[in-house]
Amino acid sequence: MKRKILNFVRALVGLNHINARFDALEGSLGQIYCAIDKLSETTTTNPQQLDIILEQFSKTTACPPQELKNLIETLAKTTTEAPRQIEYSASKPLADHPLLERLVQIDQLSSFGGHRFEPDVRISNAIGKNAVFILGFGRSSTTITQQILNTADNMLILAEANFYEPIPAAQRFCDWFNSKHKRFNNQIHKGTHVADFLPGVDHDWYDWLWQAAQHYEYVGDKMAFASYNFSRVAPEKILGFYEARFWEAKYIFLIRSPDQTLLSHARLGNFNDDNRMRSEISAWLNYIKLWAGWVRTFPNTTTIIAEELSSKTIRDLEEFLDVSLADAEQLLDKRQRHTHTSTDHFPSLRQTDEKLQDIFATVCEAVHAYPVMQHNEQNEKLANDAESAILPIGVSVAHQHIVHVWRKVEKLLAELQ
Repeated sequence: MKRKILNFVRALVGLNHINARFDALEGSLGQIYCAIDKLSETTTTNPQQLDIILEQFSKTTACPPQELKNLIETLAKTTTEAPRQIEYSASKPLADHPLLERLVQIDQLSSFGGHRFEPDVRISNAIGKNAVFILGFGRSSTTITQQILNTADNMLILAEANFYEPIPAAQRFCDWFNSKHKRFNNQIHKGTHVADFLPGVDHDWYDWLWQAAQHYEYVGDKMAFASYNFSRVAPEKILGFYEARFWEAKYIFLIRSPDQTLLSHARLGNFNDDNRMRSEISAWLNYIKLWAGWVRTFPNTTTIIAEELSSKTIRDLEEFLDVSLADAEQLLDKRQRHTHTSTDHFPSLRQTDEKLQDIFATVCEAVHAYPVMQHNEQNEKLANDAESAILPIGVSVAHQHIVHVWRKVEKLLAELQ
């Protein structure tokens, strides 16, 4: 049964390039993948666990559990080429596909603008493997990592363009982006002031990014999250957005010790309010949860522990991205790193610090076991024969730690409610 379920997930992954505004599937692929991966850690499949997973997934897809079971049976009989059978073009209505009709009640598609690809999805998919993204909670060394990557002549990583957030109507992307950084008095450099590749032409972020990709081999963005970001767009929506548009991109995650991250965040934001700190603690936990789902789902991710950022990190990034970062080491200056020690203003941080540090320690164990997650070959083996496929021992260990992280985060989030 595990093989059948995994084949089902592989087939669903073939759906992830449809418009991510389609809320019924947005983010659900990552959730079901994590659930199935957790299930596959056991040597035998517990029918009760399977029913629970299918029940949860059916809520997302509006498809009864029995229908999902029938689909699993059908897909299990197909070849490993099943995902490629689920393809669409800009001129082919999504609603025409019988599998999609069975996955999602057709009336949920009625408001979906002709059921066709949106231009941002088409263009983003075309950029594909040439996209690179840095993700981290604010004050986790995301900026220095962006600067390291931007030392490469063939790479352009923007600073918090946050493509997942809508920009104000009637604004050209490059004008909006440049004025945003000017408004915050950010230093002008490669990632904060962009060229106008479409002079005199109204354009959105994906139009601009496509033009940038004609000048640079790699293009992308650095995202630094906080409670503000997650209040505007839920983490699972962010995952769904990139799952639909940038499935083949490479993702670099930064994770720093939670007390240092949160105290640094408070210092930068100049706040002493414990209610605000409580919100940021929840946001940090949601970021870790987002990381756990992302690295177990997307095919190309690597994770850096901020405290371990060094010349070795630069060499690892060169290998991960296949670029030269020969001039990047001069950016590393340990004297610029500050250690924050006082939690006096924040009772909520004192009360949760031990559990936060335990979660961070488990994250570190996962990262040290297997820092680079590249699932393509692993997924191919599993799709061919899930029962006998042998994953590298580091991957299995890392996944076990990630499951533990997820559970601990869920528990602490519940306590903070």
